[in-house]
Order: sequence, then structure tokens, then C-alpha cells
Amino acid sequence: LLLQEWDMQLSWDSLAHWLDLLTQDGWMAGEQLLGNAALSRVAIERVVQPGGVPCPPSLFLPVARLATLVARTRTNDPLYARVLSFLLRAWPRLQAMYRFYDAQLQGSRADEYRWPHRNASAVLEINPLTPASGMPDLPRASHPSHDERSID
Repeated sequence: LLLQEWDMQLSWDSLAHWLDLLTQDGWMAGEQLLGNAALSRVAIERVVQPGGVPCPPSLFLPVARLATLVARTRTNDPLYARVLSFLLRAWPRLQAMYRFYDAQLQGSRADEYRWPHRNASAVLEINPLTPASGMPDLPRASHPSHDERSID
């Protein structure tokens, strides 16, 4: 989001590179470990990432901001055409990403989501973490269950 304020083209390039990391079904690894230096800084249990665990959907925030920009820009403005062109090219990947979230994070009721993969049988943790959410330190119920609701 901040990058868009500073350099729109660099923001688009960054978003495009992140979207290139999506698999065909819309999954993206939460940790991008490129090289030995990166590997040495990540806990070994996070190096191999299970494909069914989604990473945080925060990538949609700068995309939403671009969509708002298109909606507020006059159609004869050159920026309008450039942003719209980027969004149209990104749309199939964004759809795949959304479908993946919708399938993997669906709660027990419509339009409700939850973060799966919390360890309900954790003995040494007071509040089992939810690393897939991107906010593992956010206060959560101490006993994970399917009845939890996600606020992030």
C-alpha cells in the first residue's frame, strides 16, 4: 500500500511478481525462502509448507486500492487505462486466489471464514498459534475449535 503512494509502477511490478508465485489452484506459500540466508532465518518446521494452508489475504489490499483508483479516475486519463489493463491481466490469478481462500477457509455459515490448522491438542502453548493467518500473535481463543470466527 505504501509503495503505491511512492511509485505506482514499482507497486504493480511487485504485485505481478507475487501473483506469479500462485499455483494453478490459487495457493501461495506463506514463506518465500530464496537462498541459504533466508533458509537460515526460518524455523525448520516452516521450510516445507503444506499446500492446503493459505497465506494471509493481505495481497488483496493494494489490489482493492487500485480498483478504487480506477473507479475514481476519469476514463480519458492515461492512468485509468494503465491501471485497468493491469487489473484485467491480474484478474484470473486473483480469482484463483479468492476461490482457494473461499474453499479452504470457509466457516460453518455463509460469508464466514476461519483459520484452520490450529492445534487444539497443544499442551505447551497457552494460546495455540495460527501461523497461516499472518497475525499469529493476535489474541484468539485458548482452545481452538470449528466454532471460532476469524477477524483477520
